[in-house]
Amino acid sequence: MLFTISQSVYYRPARSLFLVSGACIAMVIYRIAKADSFRFTFLAWNLFLAWVPLLVALFLYERSRTASLKPWQGVAGWILWLLSSPMRLILSLIYCI
Repeated sequence: MLFTISQSVYYRPARSLFLVSGACIAMVIYRIAKADSFRFTFLAWNLFLAWVPLLVALFLYERSRTASLKPWQGVAGWILWLLSSPMRLILSLIYCI
């Protein structure tokens, strides 16, 4: 098995973050229902984008512990994530305006 978060030392904090993220999504859904407006739905997208680096970091950490991760693979993943940063910043600015 490549990655099991239940075996990781980060299981409890990740579970807490997952529960808080669920509460945030519930608040966005509640706001959409009450206000009949999709104005702040970008918050759910930003929350998803915040989870991606955490999951990638946990995955890479577990892979590095099993010594099946080459150093260039971690660097390549970091560069790919870094290249998408301008797009995320531009989209966040568009949604905030």
